[in-house]
Amino acid sequence: MSETSTYEHATYRSESRQQFFATLSSARLPTVSGMSDISERIRRARLAAGFSQAEDAAKRLGMKGAAYRHYESGYRTPPTNRVAEIAKLFKVDLDWLLTGKGDSEKDTSQVTTLWGNIPDRDKPAALQMLRALARDQDHTQNGRKSG
Repeated sequence: MSETSTYEHATYRSESRQQFFATLSSARLPTVSGMSDISERIRRARLAAGFSQAEDAAKRLGMKGAAYRHYESGYRTPPTNRVAEIAKLFKVDLDWLLTGKGDSEKDTSQVTTLWGNIPDRDKPAALQMLRALARDQDHTQNGRKSG
């Protein structure tokens, strides 16, 4: 059997296995170093969403903690459908998560910076206050807030 770069015809020879895995990995998003790196944006979005532990986010996404940590460390780049799930869970703009462009980057950065300045012992109370503010805002926007 001749070697090929498509996984349908991959042989068990080492060269073909390498091509097989190269083909599979090419379906993933490119990783760019620096702040434009999707792994850093995922981590920042997780922290801004109030998930202090990567394992908690992984559980909510229905995946193993190690697999999720690979996304945040940059060891693996998540497929596009997983990025969409992450954006939905963390309530950030999908385009920002994919590209680093847009308003969500600024907002997430500010929240992450502020959150990092709060002592750990005060974070549960701060999170509770933020949730209450968000509920009040929802009620105001829906016309249910009485003045």
